[in-house]
Amino acid sequence: MGGSHGDPTAFFIAQLREDVRNFADRLPRFLNGMLQNADTYVKVQQARNLLRHRIVTQLFNQCDVVVTSAGGSFDGAGLPLACTPIGFDTDETTGARVPRGVTLGAPPFAEERLLAVIAAYQAVTEFHRERAPDPSG
Repeated sequence: MGGSHGDPTAFFIAQLREDVRNFADRLPRFLNGMLQNADTYVKVQQARNLLRHRIVTQLFNQCDVVVTSAGGSFDGAGLPLACTPIGFDTDETTGARVPRGVTLGAPPFAEERLLAVIAAYQAVTEFHRERAPDPSG
């Protein structure tokens, strides 16, 4: 069976059975959570809290926002993230013009800061208004 009362993924079992595609790249995390007992879940949450604490105290005491290509560490630590387009590039395999984006991370409760950075960037660029060509036509 797997799962436990300490595991929040147990609440999503019906949705997982209905259509796993709704969970996209989070599916492995949900399945892993269902196989953990409560003790393991608590240890994982303790490690997550330690990661969040270290990011906040060691990184965000030096900067206000972090720009990254992927927000995995911030997402895993439960910190605010926002994505924004930053331009276009050529896909090496298809030669198609494809949009590129960036992920910004911030300390807890700094969503307004993320949105301000994105608004400032969009005020001086037009990438957020451009659309990539339709790949089917």
